[in-house]
Amino acid sequence: MFYSNSSLTNLQFTADLTNATTISYMFTESPKLENAPTFINLENATKLQTIQYTFQKCRALKEIDFSELRGPALTSIQYAFDECEALTTLRLDNFEGPKITNYSYAFRKCKSLTSIDLSKAISQPTNMASTFNNCSE
Repeated sequence: MFYSNSSLTNLQFTADLTNATTISYMFTESPKLENAPTFINLENATKLQTIQYTFQKCRALKEIDFSELRGPALTSIQYAFDECEALTTLRLDNFEGPKITNYSYAFRKCKSLTSIDLSKAISQPTNMASTFNNCSE
């Protein structure tokens, strides 16, 4: 959708993910993007299977609110937030993701992220390669 958009700094739209199966690569390589769109009906996004590479290299992004995402069908978050160096807040309040097996590089180089609660989500990982690699300086 906005893949490799080096000039994108601000987005103001609402995205309803009720029927989405993937949002992969949606904002990949948008290094100046400072805010994520408002995602609505996340509690109904029961078909969403992958969010891999969604925000990869969004280096200016500071906050993402996925607080209503439960992720019952998610299988991969590979590279989803990779190199989001300014990311301080990632809200995953209701996130469960019982089918997620691929976490590889999901939070690599998230240098500003100080805490994240994945206790309900990690149940059967098969790939966690470099998930938190280079997260703090």
